Amino acid sequence: MLVSVSTDQGPSQVDVEVKSATVNYALYDGFFGSSPVSPTLRSSTAQLLEAILTK
Repeated sequence: MLVSVSTDQGPSQVDVEVKSATVNYALYDGFFGSSPVSPTLRSSTAQLLEAILTK
């Protein structure tokens, strides 16, 4: 997983690469699982992916 940290919501570079499958799963589950830490992030990500995939 490539991670970019940005204050303006626009990723400009990769800040870190997470290679551990266990850590990747934990991050994915925490943000996109059934009880996400940020429901709005999960929702906006789903909308963005839908827009990208339906072009």
